[in-house]
Amino acid sequence: MTTKHETAARRQQPRNATRHQRYEVVLATGEYGTPTPTIRVLGERGEHPRAISAELHMLAAAAELATMKTPDTWNVELYHDHDTVGSIRLELIEGDNAEAERGMALLTRVARDAALAAAKRGR
Repeated sequence: MTTKHETAARRQQPRNATRHQRYEVVLATGEYGTPTPTIRVLGERGEHPRAISAELHMLAAAAELATMKTPDTWNVELYHDHDTVGSIRLELIEGDNAEAERGMALLTRVARDAALAAAKRGR
């Protein structure tokens, strides 16, 4: 089932998008028009949905741990949209541009570190 939040995020064209292998970091727009820093996980055709789910949980845990090192108290949300697509989103407190930039920087680091770890594992 798709929520209004997910539908709005899908319709929004990515701003400030960066790619780290299978991860795409975008600044989507939430249900109420607020910026929503997001990591999209783009799986490959034929990849098992549980592999995507495990990867989403790994990214969510890394994002949660990274937020502990910041003064911001964001919620990390995990969405498994399709068998081969999912996302991690930060729920911002203020929703202003400065906070969105900090959230994008944090998720960009998380995605980069996850891509480097995957490369070391030979994935």
